[in-house]
Amino acid sequence: MRRLPKYRRPTHPGEIFLEDFLKPLGISQKQAADRLQVSYPRMNEIINGKRSVTPETALRLARFTRTEPEFWLNLQQAVDLWDAIRSEEAKNIREIEPAEEVFERIHRHPPVDLGRPAADLIREERRARRRR
Repeated sequence: MRRLPKYRRPTHPGEIFLEDFLKPLGISQKQAADRLQVSYPRMNEIINGKRSVTPETALRLARFTRTEPEFWLNLQQAVDLWDAIRSEEAKNIREIEPAEEVFERIHRHPPVDLGRPAADLIREERRARRRR
């Protein structure tokens, strides 16, 4: 399992594409866009971290770089998760009660069966106390 960096945003896949592939090969963004059959603005936005790498783009990058699509998607997923953890919406996630706690709470205090007469419930409760 890959861990997220603690103190910095993960490197965007566009920056890795630029630094590890385009620059060493001497390929411009325009040339890369042409070879990947995507528009130049799309390529530029990916490289500048302003656009996410989609599964379709990951297939193109993988073919061009002789890597796997999962490599590019995992890089993008790390960036997306980092951003999500630090988003305003993530604050609400802390309010979600884990399922195990819900289960324990429900079974510690079983719900009252409203379909049975109250007298039956009281008798059953008294019998249960006597057995203890």
